Amino acid sequence: MGIKATKTIFAAAIIFVGCISLVCESKVPKTEKGFVIRVDPRMEMLAAVQILTDLPSSNQMTPFKHQYYRDAQEYFKSFKDHPAVLWFDTHREKNWNGDAPVRAMLHLSDPPDVKVVIPFTPYLKKRAGGEDILNQMAPLLNQFVRDTHFQEFWEKQQPFYTEFIKRIHGLVPFEKYIKLITDLYGEEKAKYIFTPVPLFVTGGWGLQIETEEGQISYYIGGPHRLEEGFPLYSPGRVRYLVFHEFGHSFVNPVVHEHMDQINKYEYLYEYMKKDMAKLTYHGWETTIHEHIVRAGETILLDLAGFERQSRSAFRSSVNKGFRLLPQFKQKMEIYLKSREKYPTFRSFFPEMLKVFAEVDTSKWKKGA
Repeated sequence: MGIKATKTIFAAAIIFVGCISLVCESKVPKTEKGFVIRVDPRMEMLAAVQILTDLPSSNQMTPFKHQYYRDAQEYFKSFKDHPAVLWFDTHREKNWNGDAPVRAMLHLSDPPDVKVVIPFTPYLKKRAGGEDILNQMAPLLNQFVRDTHFQEFWEKQQPFYTEFIKRIHGLVPFEKYIKLITDLYGEEKAKYIFTPVPLFVTGGWGLQIETEEGQISYYIGGPHRLEEGFPLYSPGRVRYLVFHEFGHSFVNPVVHEHMDQINKYEYLYEYMKKDMAKLTYHGWETTIHEHIVRAGETILLDLAGFERQSRSAFRSSVNKGFRLLPQFKQKMEIYLKSREKYPTFRSFFPEMLKVFAEVDTSKWKKGA
């Protein structure tokens, strides 16, 4: 997992893209760089808790009732009233949902000894309702792991995890796509990890965590379909999500650095707020993240030779309410043609900011 403070090495299924061997280990070796596919025990622990909450009934977990889903339900069903489950269910209704619980797992050590090894961010503390509330989470998860004998479930499912990853390996040219991403944004991360989670909702999250070995970029998400009862990912969807979710690791930090300037135009959010809420995107900064990442993904799809998918993704995003997307895409196209002057996306970003001053809202309807 790339966190030096983690003391427990816990078996996990990993494939290093470009290699044919499977490695079972939970730590991401510090001697390896590049792209990794791994099942993460912290995400499986979170999913085991969430499957006992009201999340499945609200369509926020996988819609596919595959064998692993049934195994998890059967194994953990007697712990529906566990303190950890009740904590997650209570705070889910307040604001502890979507990316927040998933993001928080990256701050923890692997089971069976669950504890905070990377301090929680102000963002996570705010989402949880305060630092004191958030600090309750890790001890409760550790108790859940002990009480449920989670490690026994994890060990028993190793053959499934291995097959699950094996069917993803080679689905798309991952290393080629990572190079397109790093070439476009002009930066490198220490590692790129695709974490498939069989119980998570279709789609995913693009997250980044700062560790002692550097910045690690994550795409974490659930399967897209079933084939003969087995959860699988679809090449086209994975291609899109690799560009989208890993793109967040490059876009979000740059946007955050310029929020003092961007906040001058926060009134524009009122025109998009309702549409963004339908997509579970809340807040002006998140709205800008999503706009710019989507502009980048269309460029990347074009560069990968999937112009039709690029146009489809662009139209879909505009129709969903991303009103500034055409302008941001135009700026990205200028950036693409001006790389000698702007070697990195970060160096070009002041040009992206000009979109806000140039926008014409005369035909926009507020509250749409």
